[in-house]
Amino acid sequence: MPVLTPPRPSARRGGRAGRALAALVGRRRGRQAAAVQRSATQVATRVVARLAWRWIRRILLAKASVIILIVAVVIVAAWLAVLALAAGAASSANSAAGVPSSVPGLNPIVLDAITKAVGRAGQLAPGCTIRWSLLAGIGEVESNNAGGRTVAPNGDVSPPIVGPVLDGSGVGGNTTPMSERAQGPFQFMPSTWASVGQDGNGDGKRDPQNVYDAAAAAVVYLCGGKPADLTNPDQERAAIYRYNHSNAYVAQVMAAVARFDAYGTNPGAGGPAGPAVETAIAFALKQQGLPYVWGGNGPPSSAGFDCSGLTKAAYAQAGITLPRVAVDQFAVGPQVAGPGDGLAKLQRGDLLYWAYDPHNPATIHHVALYLGNNQMIEAADFGIPVRVRSVYFEGFAGATRPAAH
Repeated sequence: MPVLTPPRPSARRGGRAGRALAALVGRRRGRQAAAVQRSATQVATRVVARLAWRWIRRILLAKASVIILIVAVVIVAAWLAVLALAAGAASSANSAAGVPSSVPGLNPIVLDAITKAVGRAGQLAPGCTIRWSLLAGIGEVESNNAGGRTVAPNGDVSPPIVGPVLDGSGVGGNTTPMSERAQGPFQFMPSTWASVGQDGNGDGKRDPQNVYDAAAAAVVYLCGGKPADLTNPDQERAAIYRYNHSNAYVAQVMAAVARFDAYGTNPGAGGPAGPAVETAIAFALKQQGLPYVWGGNGPPSSAGFDCSGLTKAAYAQAGITLPRVAVDQFAVGPQVAGPGDGLAKLQRGDLLYWAYDPHNPATIHHVALYLGNNQMIEAADFGIPVRVRSVYFEGFAGATRPAAH
């Protein structure tokens, strides 16, 4: 039986009801579409926000890393600068320690200029060790250390010191004509001064006729722009020859250096030494050039020495028995100087000690034999042969006098 389907209202039949129904359906579909659109927009917004935050965070972290890196670099650079200044100050203090307070015939201002130049050697020529008598010797040969001139408190020399015309006649060892004339108490040629001139008195000028400036420049020139130990006789002679290419000049300067060395140092010139001390020193000096060997007691048992092996062997030649290691050598004494005493209490033949903590003898790690006049002989470290050098005081723990037993 056919199913009767109720008639649907058409737009014409029952038009108001049809329109109402259509509007209702349209509004529902619109709201659903709007809801879907809002939901998609919200999801997209959240996704974009999350991505944006991730990138912002990465950028911030990257910037933070850069900032942290920059700050770290600045801190490290500042710390290295502090260490360099401290090392320079320590080197300056050590290098100037052996300068006497006065020397007969040497202008006190000239001596002060030499003292300050040697004291600044660690800054002027890093890694270079130089003694005051070398500068004084150079100055004596070049200008009699400005003798016969007036030297002002700031170091200016008047009348100016001007060298002879170098016409190739052999004056000053010159055999090649030159238009320049050497200037000042240390006789620098203008072209040389242009490269090594220094401001030694802090007045902002570099004047070869100023003894402070000239002495500082002499340190730079003698050291040759590289680490050097000009307390070593061979290196000292090479430096003098570099200053003036003449063997006769080298001999003159070395003779002058020896005369200044005779004045010793204001403190610690060495004092009287007995036969035991001289025997020990003579033995040690004969070992110069032997290699550093850790635990070494010297030939024939080993090729070289370590620090305490050298001092023990030296005093053994004088019939004095010392313990094997530095800390024990210090312990048997007798102690004659401590940290901060410098050269004042030292005598020739004393043993000098260095420690990681100068006030704690248990940390002593090095010993050397004092020769007097601010010089010592040591077996220092790997790669450094037995040598004579100037005394230094960074880490200095004290001194003992084995011959006093």
